[in-house]
Amino acid sequence: MGRSNTQRDLTAHTTSIRCTSELLDGMTALVWDFGDYHSPIRRAWRELGSTAARNGKRTRDGQESDPFLIPYSIAVTVLQQITDGYVHLDKYMAFMVTLNPVEPEILRKVFTYLEGIIRKVPLDEIPFMDQPTLARLVADATPRRHCLAENILQPEDGKPASPDSWAYEAVKWHMAKMLASKPFLDQEVEPVLESYEAANGEIKERTADWRPSKNVAAVQYRPTSTGELIAWDQPIGPVFADLAHPVDLGEAAKTRPENPTRSQVQYALSRLSVKMATYTAEPNPVLNLDVHIRRVNNTVIHARTVLVDQGTGRPLMSVLRFPRCAGGADQLVRAGWRGFRFARSAVACSA
Repeated sequence: MGRSNTQRDLTAHTTSIRCTSELLDGMTALVWDFGDYHSPIRRAWRELGSTAARNGKRTRDGQESDPFLIPYSIAVTVLQQITDGYVHLDKYMAFMVTLNPVEPEILRKVFTYLEGIIRKVPLDEIPFMDQPTLARLVADATPRRHCLAENILQPEDGKPASPDSWAYEAVKWHMAKMLASKPFLDQEVEPVLESYEAANGEIKERTADWRPSKNVAAVQYRPTSTGELIAWDQPIGPVFADLAHPVDLGEAAKTRPENPTRSQVQYALSRLSVKMATYTAEPNPVLNLDVHIRRVNNTVIHARTVLVDQGTGRPLMSVLRFPRCAGGADQLVRAGWRGFRFARSAVACSA
């Protein structure tokens, strides 16, 4: 995550915040350490990936060559939905990190279903009495609760800060929850006009500067399962341009044209990303916050990401690369398994 002395980062971040003991105070995470490359869990994971590769996976681009895509995507999506939403599973099964405990029985069921799907076993025939090796090993692993400040900040011996990989994920979740706890204040600016004499002698006015006005709008962001923030109830687009800010969703529904054109139904949502990075000149890592626009598609087929609203108090679940993982995840939905069900609303995002 760090940079060598010969590398230059010319990115102008919207906001950068230094990691301090005060900022990270009280932040913890549960980490499942699955051992080194030759550990039984990681060996079983690689064998499952090989099985997925042999069975083959059809995607919109043809044959997918990544043998870890299906196990990784299904496991993460399901665990995020049936827990509090904050779950990260390392692609190579080196670790798993969450904010809250996950019952061993849940892990056992998820990885048993997962292996059955990979091996193309019908869902109602997946054997739970004879549990797969991977499911048993994962369920038997004991997580350890870590303090983020101890892992992220520079140690007392003066050595450079070197956070573990899981800390880069956990700190994003904590920061997203912290930033979403209060609304952002969007203050309108107004032009400062000055008079001048035109070439024909006429007195006109022009904008000489800008100043904050008294019109302030409170915009509420919601955290996502990936550690980002989305202004979920504040759409941006042509249909909403003439509405008051912040947008009233009731009024927004009334402004929708009866037979809208494609451009009229297009809209976007404001997105904030949170990423931690280390720098040569900084003793401790830095949190970089950047502002983006998340374009929204009106059809799932053209989307790469689907955001699912799981209700208040839970993050928006981000289902990445949706067209690729939909096949496996949909099997769990159609099976009626209560652990995986879509909530009341979802938005398909094109990027």
